[in-house]
Amino acid sequence: MHNTARTRLMQIIDFMQAEIKDLNTYKNLEYKQYKEDKNTRRLVDRMIENITNALIDIAKILIAEKDLEMPDSYAGIMDELGKICSLKEEEIKSLVQISKLRNILAHEYLDIKWEKINGFIRSHQKTVNIVIKKTSNVL
Repeated sequence: MHNTARTRLMQIIDFMQAEIKDLNTYKNLEYKQYKEDKNTRRLVDRMIENITNALIDIAKILIAEKDLEMPDSYAGIMDELGKICSLKEEEIKSLVQISKLRNILAHEYLDIKWEKINGFIRSHQKTVNIVIKKTSNVL
C-alpha cells in the first residue's frame, strides 16, 4: 500500500472513531426530540453524513489500491468495500443501506428520515466499526 493511501486511511479512521464516539451520546435519542430540536437533528444528521462519506472515502482508496474497477454508484462502492473487507452478507447489506442515507438525509420527509437515522444509531454502527477494524488491520 502506498504511504499516502496509508496516511489518508489512518486520518479517516481517526475521524470516524471521533464521529462515532460523539454519535453514541445520542444512542437513546427519541423521535420527539429529533423532530422538535432542530440543533440535535442537524448534529445527528451531519455526524451520520460524515461517517457515510468517510466510509465511501475508505472504499475508494482501497478499491484504487487494489487496482479494481470503481463501481459507478455509492451502493456499488460499499458492496465492493464489503468484499474487500471480507464482510458477511448481512454486513455488506448494512453498508449498502448506509450508502443510501446520503440521499435520504437531503431529500426525505422527517418521519422517513427518522426511521433511517434511528436504524443507523441502533444497528449500522456495528458494521462501521468492523470496517474500521479490518481497514486498520491492512495498514
